[in-house]
Amino acid sequence: MPPADLIEHKQVEAALREGEERVRWLASIVESSDDAIISKTLDSIITSWNEGAERMFGYTAKEAVGKPVTILIPPDRQDEERTILERIGRGERIEHYETVRQCKDGSLIAISLTISPIRDVEGRIVAAAKIARDITERKQAEARETMLLAQLAHLNRVATAGELSTSIAHELGQPLTSISLNAETAQHSLASERPDIDAVREALDDIVNDCLRAKTIITNLKSMFRKEAGVKSEADINELIGIVMGLVSAELQKHQVELKMELNDQLPSVLASHVQIQQVLLNLVVNAIDAMRSVHPRVLSVKSKLTGLDSVHVSIEDTGIGIGRADIDKIFEPLFTTKEHGMGMGLSICRSIIEHHGGRIWASQGVSRGTIFQFELPNGH
Repeated sequence: MPPADLIEHKQVEAALREGEERVRWLASIVESSDDAIISKTLDSIITSWNEGAERMFGYTAKEAVGKPVTILIPPDRQDEERTILERIGRGERIEHYETVRQCKDGSLIAISLTISPIRDVEGRIVAAAKIARDITERKQAEARETMLLAQLAHLNRVATAGELSTSIAHELGQPLTSISLNAETAQHSLASERPDIDAVREALDDIVNDCLRAKTIITNLKSMFRKEAGVKSEADINELIGIVMGLVSAELQKHQVELKMELNDQLPSVLASHVQIQQVLLNLVVNAIDAMRSVHPRVLSVKSKLTGLDSVHVSIEDTGIGIGRADIDKIFEPLFTTKEHGMGMGLSICRSIIEHHGGRIWASQGVSRGTIFQFELPNGH
């Protein structure tokens, strides 16, 4: 054999050995993986099944290979496989698709799927490879966190209601006092020898309007302090600000706080839990009022605007005692507080709520003094 041919032959043998070693190495990775690694035809028939899949779903390779992959899909999710195959057929790679699958014993697990098309030497899509990761524990932890957040948020709202009891009583007291006065006016007019029907009618109209106002206040309070507050729907952030500022109006008067409002009336709606965002606003405003108790002048500035094309921005600025530079990054941490009798949960709950809405919240020192709290929420469109 000529030397050149011998060299080429040895190179081919070396390449084959390297290829075999790579295949064995990849096969070892597949078999030792904790994730389920499965391949299937475009007709959804399972063609390979690793040990991770056995541990995850309970079927042995002998039981699974040759069976339709739909044995893993709960009855109410069977349409998912058709959608997945359509996407794979278009050459798409599906990443981190979270869903639920059914094990051999009938139990359900939450999984994250990554699915890739498999092509032949001519580039045609002939099959699909699937990696499934069990995320059941993570989902359970998220559910526990959500429940805990709801419980803490409810307790925080109840505590805030106690702090604002004077303001709430004042808000309800105004329409109730007006109702009483108008009712007396109507009674006196009707008791006279020549009743003034127009005055009675006007008094009754005022009573109806005040009743509606009191009903609105009570409805807002009931919604804000109920436990079931996680349902999201389109919300007008300016309207939520208005409701909260109505609740604290007496508190602002009591502490002689000047309120400055700059609300952009062209804002898009946000997809949010109305109650939870009101709670964030209420916490920030109450904190701002509290921070200004020992200073003068006391000015609270509340602003809303559109940031770029996709975020609604709210800022709440006070002229209070401010927060030290060393603490500004810690104030959203659980149990951290700068108040003598504070629990350190209010701002932590605010951060959790805003982040659960896909937004962000932060604080900075005011230009001359005080603190600026700001948060952004993605718009609902």
